[in-house]
Amino acid sequence: MGNAALAVKITEAGDMLRVSRATVYNLINAGQLRTVKIMGATRIPVSSIRELIGEPAND
Repeated sequence: MGNAALAVKITEAGDMLRVSRATVYNLINAGQLRTVKIMGATRIPVSSIRELIGEPAND
């Protein structure tokens, strides 16, 4: 599996997409990004980010 992250923090997703934290939340609320809870922490699967930008998820 390697060292690649499977899910990232909200701020990390924003950094990856080069958008603000507020925009990430807007994408989540619009159903364009999925989230998962890991021990109470909200994370965004990297596969969801890839799908948003039109890349294969590679799951």
